[in-house]
Amino acid sequence: MSMSPRWASIMWQVRRLWPLLLALTLSVESATAVFSHSTSSSSSSYIGAAVQFTPLPFSRSISPALAASNNVDRFESFIAEAREGRAQVIVFPEGATGMFAAEATGNTRDLMLAYCAHLPDNPPEGEQGAPLCYPSDPAPERTDSQYQVWKAACMAKEYGILLVMNLCEVRECSNGTINEHHSDSKAQSPPCPSDGRFQWNTALVIDASGHMVVKYHKSHLFGGGAVFDQAAAEAVSFMSDFGVRFGIFICFDMMYTEPISQLLQEGVRDILFPSWWVNGVPTTDAVAAQQAFSRLHNVNLIAANTGSWARNAGGGIYSQGRALNTSFVTQGAQSVGVNQLLIATIPILPSGYGIRGERMDDRAKSEMAALEKSAFEFVPCIPSLVNAAIANCTLFTPAILSKLIQRKQRALDDSEKMDMSVTITHGKITCDIAASFLSSVTEESNDEVFAAWAFDGVLHFPDTPDPLPLQVCALHHCESSKSSHHARASDDQPITCLPRYGPYVTRLSSFEIEASGLDRHTLPFPQLMVDDAQIIPDAQDATTFTDTQQLSQTASESDYLARTPFSDQRVVRWATTPSFRHQSLYSALIYGVTGIDESMPRPIIYDGEEAIASGAEITQW
Repeated sequence: MSMSPRWASIMWQVRRLWPLLLALTLSVESATAVFSHSTSSSSSSYIGAAVQFTPLPFSRSISPALAASNNVDRFESFIAEAREGRAQVIVFPEGATGMFAAEATGNTRDLMLAYCAHLPDNPPEGEQGAPLCYPSDPAPERTDSQYQVWKAACMAKEYGILLVMNLCEVRECSNGTINEHHSDSKAQSPPCPSDGRFQWNTALVIDASGHMVVKYHKSHLFGGGAVFDQAAAEAVSFMSDFGVRFGIFICFDMMYTEPISQLLQEGVRDILFPSWWVNGVPTTDAVAAQQAFSRLHNVNLIAANTGSWARNAGGGIYSQGRALNTSFVTQGAQSVGVNQLLIATIPILPSGYGIRGERMDDRAKSEMAALEKSAFEFVPCIPSLVNAAIANCTLFTPAILSKLIQRKQRALDDSEKMDMSVTITHGKITCDIAASFLSSVTEESNDEVFAAWAFDGVLHFPDTPDPLPLQVCALHHCESSKSSHHARASDDQPITCLPRYGPYVTRLSSFEIEASGLDRHTLPFPQLMVDDAQIIPDAQDATTFTDTQQLSQTASESDYLARTPFSDQRVVRWATTPSFRHQSLYSALIYGVTGIDESMPRPIIYDGEEAIASGAEITQW
């Protein structure tokens, strides 16, 4: 079919003007992106991304600096995908450069030094930091440890995104002198280490123009004490160019009151959190701790975690306890070497301190038809907390519960509601734990074991400068067989109760955990995980969390932040609501972390393999 002269003329004009039209389109598209980016502070939300990232396997055939360069080069695919999803900020996890190989291959400061880079000082508040991507100068060699900083900054600039990475930072100093680095810091200057340099585990924030925004030094090392210097706890925050003020800290810092309390006091409601978490099942699984932190402090949290394997994995994005996007693969080949981008639209919260939990003027009474403690055939047990012994524990099974209702024989499809209630005391803490279960009494359900326990003490970990004071009330599934249960129970000896991810037969109908005797400084994390160690995204709708030590109508915000006790008897309650749907329980607990207090009970010592319970004896039921 031939084209008319008129249409041929029109098509010729289109072809002639196509380059101009294309350029104009790109120009408008670019201008729209910049406009949207610069005015997003007036929006009610922003888009954030967190990366689960597995560093490349350690190889002795390449230098540590080249290994770091190779890992940072791999950031680009995640950044590109995040920008396709219109993300404005992206967080990479702790150790993503592969620097923790230094701990695994020799654990010396000299080995870690090969991964370290130099960084400028933090700029004054409100001023732009130093440029980290400098295209006019030759790029650093990939065998130079500075390449990782340059490359990350250039990617942030190319894609126009706020980027958070973790790396080892080095700063030389003179022996016997004070470190000049802290001239830009509120923290007291520490003395120079004997080898003439500081090595910090550092979170670096780079803006969309490739400039440094801020850096933060980890203030509570978990391991790493032989290769890193632990910094003083210092609140680091900054205002993004899309109108959100972010605070930042690293991994184990979450378990302490500082610098978190200071950030909250400054009105920070959005937290950037790179981590290489150790899942201390069943009490400190990453996603449960992240969700609990967001709910406890009423904040947004962008949590990036390594994806190396299930013992460390689990990341997500949360808003006031609501899981916006999370991932935690616990079993199978998919749980090893995870590399995954999580992205979500995050509501912008008003500046100000987020009140922990709901107000509780009159504590609600449980409506469960709970059995008396004396009716149970409890067995003493020792649940595992990162292989550490926990004292004052009791163990029960669906078989024991079914015996109480005198229904020993059941058809496979027949189920029965079973209630339990127990009070356990350890140290200063008392735990009142009640639960209602639905279970088909089968061979599988008879093998399922639950543990309820209390702990008030201090954990010490290898190569970790700070002890970890804890107060815990917990109910969780155990990994234990019926045969071993009966064998040990007959000897009236404690059973070591290891965590079990699932699958489960017994289903939880409701639970209620009350913790009294908590220290006034304790921050109680309300945690709930169900079958296969997964969190409930909208847990705040299915559960209620109350604390008598709340900010009252008459108490000042500064008093609350100072943890002033408003009552002699502090009680924290964590329970299901009527909207809770039957779930297979993995763990429900109040996990209380606190500042270091010399009045705490004698410590539980963790020696890396087995723990010694020196703080209390196992309760004999």
